Amino acid sequence: MLIGAASPAILTVLLVDGNKLWKVSVPLFIVIGIAGWLVPFYIPGAAAGFGRVPEPLYFIMAGLYWIPSTIIAASPLGTRLIPKWVRSKNRVERYGGIFLALLAATFVWWLPWTRPYWYLFKFSAELGVATHVGYSWWVPALSAITAVITVPLVEALERSGLPKIEGAIW
Repeated sequence: MLIGAASPAILTVLLVDGNKLWKVSVPLFIVIGIAGWLVPFYIPGAAAGFGRVPEPLYFIMAGLYWIPSTIIAASPLGTRLIPKWVRSKNRVERYGGIFLALLAATFVWWLPWTRPYWYLFKFSAELGVATHVGYSWWVPALSAITAVITVPLVEALERSGLPKIEGAIW
């Protein structure tokens, strides 16, 4: 459970240090994404009592949670710009970098975080699609709120005079 709770932070670090860690984040995002699409409606699927999902809607909705994040992580945005922006003195860049890192990481995190509940409560295929749709607004909202909180904290740490930890964004 601790790993699940820490996953958003771990995935965010992969993006914040994307210039060094993109070779880890991109394959990881792909594996999480494909597994999140397949489980539980295809693997184990009908054998475990899960119904058929409406395709291509389910693939599109599941893809929303990992394909854009993977593109961000693999592109210059993730390998060069986000790591630069989160450490920038320019507040707009810092907000943008932190928001994008949080957004991409939280979208990817959502897939493995939800699947145990889908098993536990035997989600129907329709509920699986509805859950994807229902949370599609929540992830950007949470990422924006977290960025709004994070930037002033990082700026306060910069002014605090505390020793800087290697790799810190302040």
